[in-house]
Amino acid sequence: MFSHKYNSDFAVQITSNIPSAQKMTIQFANNNLNGKTRFKPELIDYNSSKTRVCVTVGMMTTGYDCEDILNVVLARPIFSPTDYIQIKGRGTRLFTFRYNDSVLPKDKFYLFDFFANHQYFEEEFNYKERLELPKEGTGKIGDGDGIETFAYTGDDSIQTIEEEIFDGEHIMRVDKEAFSKNFEEKAKEDVNQNPDLQEALEEEDWNTLAAYIMANIFDKPKEFWNLDRLRNAYDVDRRLDILEVVKKVFGKIHQFKSKSELIEEDFERFLAIEKVDASMYYEFKTLFHSYLMYEDIRLVFEESKFGALGSDPRISLEDLKILGKEWIQKTIQYIKHNKNPLLMET
Repeated sequence: MFSHKYNSDFAVQITSNIPSAQKMTIQFANNNLNGKTRFKPELIDYNSSKTRVCVTVGMMTTGYDCEDILNVVLARPIFSPTDYIQIKGRGTRLFTFRYNDSVLPKDKFYLFDFFANHQYFEEEFNYKERLELPKEGTGKIGDGDGIETFAYTGDDSIQTIEEEIFDGEHIMRVDKEAFSKNFEEKAKEDVNQNPDLQEALEEEDWNTLAAYIMANIFDKPKEFWNLDRLRNAYDVDRRLDILEVVKKVFGKIHQFKSKSELIEEDFERFLAIEKVDASMYYEFKTLFHSYLMYEDIRLVFEESKFGALGSDPRISLEDLKILGKEWIQKTIQYIKHNKNPLLMET
């Protein structure tokens, strides 16, 4: 009845023929897949349930790191022991769940197997079976049990060589985790070896720790860590503050909030401070989000060129008309004087 409206499907398909499937796997690992409705106008971007089940074929079965997975469902037969071991391994990742003051280590996961794969590979499959090698032929056409052979004697030189350097700005996804993990390990190692830094950590003196990292770990020749490169490695859609990075390294926060999440927090504070007309909630939210998210829209307001919004899907002239000049100015003034400094980026 409401296709693509809730945008909070409990289970979603993530396969190679789904647009942005790779991004969806990352969002799922970060518990940030879906969770905002698309009902217009009243409930657009309203908080809803996030995706908890991903249905995939091959994309998330090997080399995929989502440590808090608690259930693996095998909904098709598997014929490769390597594939079976890799798929089962998605659930064996260690993880510690934290909520407020509660700490609950992950000590088990469930494997729902509808095709007896587990029984086959754990009980019946012969891992020690010696495979017969193909019979060695004479190199003649038609030799060896009817299997034709072919020997190429032409030129085998390399046609082209293309060298691509991956640094902190352009880093392969497979190396991103290593880049950020090595940084975190280096920071922790330095703190463990320095009593003054240990004391700063115990007292949650993030400024002292941040100053040390910037002076002694950032911009060194080997890894050349800095905020921009770590932002790229952590896959964050905004600039990072050094204090945020320090808190992430030492477990004060477990993941970085996206720009959209920070804007949502600012908007909720705006609603709590300003006595706004609830009937214009959608229009206030559209103005608040679009002004903070998009530089070109901010420029429209700065230069009063509202005609440019005539066909803009992000915010319409009708939205502005409903709010009125006084509330528009008041909202923008609030943003300018109270905004989170991380949001207004070019």
